[in-house]
Amino acid sequence: MVRIKLVIADKDQIYLNRISNVISAKYSNKLELFAFSKLETLYEFIKENKVDVLLVSDAFEIDDRKLPEKIDFAYLVDSPNIDKLNGKKAVCKYTKIDIIYKAVLSMYSENSSNVLNFKKQGSSDTKVFSFFSCSGGDGASVLAAACCLDLAKKGKRVLYLNLEQCGTPRVFFNAEGDFGLSELVYAIKRNKVNVALKVESLVKKESNGVSFLDEAKASLDLLEMTEEDISLLMKDVVNSQLFEYIVIDTDTILTDFYISIMFNSDNIIFVSDASDVSVSKFKRVYHSLKIIQEHRKINLIEKIYMIYNKTNTMNEGSYLSDIPSVNILGKIGEYERASSIALANSISELGIFNKIII
Repeated sequence: MVRIKLVIADKDQIYLNRISNVISAKYSNKLELFAFSKLETLYEFIKENKVDVLLVSDAFEIDDRKLPEKIDFAYLVDSPNIDKLNGKKAVCKYTKIDIIYKAVLSMYSENSSNVLNFKKQGSSDTKVFSFFSCSGGDGASVLAAACCLDLAKKGKRVLYLNLEQCGTPRVFFNAEGDFGLSELVYAIKRNKVNVALKVESLVKKESNGVSFLDEAKASLDLLEMTEEDISLLMKDVVNSQLFEYIVIDTDTILTDFYISIMFNSDNIIFVSDASDVSVSKFKRVYHSLKIIQEHRKINLIEKIYMIYNKTNTMNEGSYLSDIPSVNILGKIGEYERASSIALANSISELGIFNKIII
């Protein structure tokens, strides 16, 4: 395990003692911390030692000429509303240590060619499930969230990744931190980022155990991502072994971007309410995917699963009798009106995903 060499400089010795104790207790395996209350001592240390990230109180007047060119430097400030100071990134010194750690990791990821030696727990490879709706309102987002909750309840490390153009993961999951998908898109487009580290720095974690990336600041940000970008993101996060499962909630659009999501998924899960419109649209998508599979020589069809949602009357599989190769995970009846997260919690208890969870 590579430890990031972090230097913190602040005139407040009490603050230095407190943050040193907290980092030692919680992040000693990830951060190697050096703390200074005097600039002269700081400059001498940096001159003789390699430092990855430097956080300096805005009470100090820093001479940039005395800092190495490649050092990641940010100011420690009192207010959480300050993003930049003197052209440098600003980090609120009084925020939770988890947020400070993610800020450090984010800075390091954008300038590091190193890959941290992440160790996964268990022996299975990371699995990717992608959820698609057959038609609007079929409930794919609720099912994707339910799958995450099911996995978390089973003790699995799971990442919920909403890649819908107008996705709103906060409907299901919330946690502290003003960062999300937009920062990841910008970093990937700069082509100078360790994607796995950047993802770890941006991921939030709900109290229920589900990790997630918050929504983009603007829906248009996701349109900046290409087929190559999403493929890089998925492969790097899988290879990092940070998570045992990645659950992707996204739009049903047959462009290269979304085909890449399907190609890099272990299971492609469609959700249908079994209406004529929903089933008809799925059949058109299915036959289009067959053509794409044959043309590109890639495996898509065998990975497809179907979940019937919001229906109590149909016989399982009857609506797709002319497509026998589709695997049916099961059906979910109609629920009384409830919030989306309440529905997801209820569905997570049904065991409908047991067939694909290892």
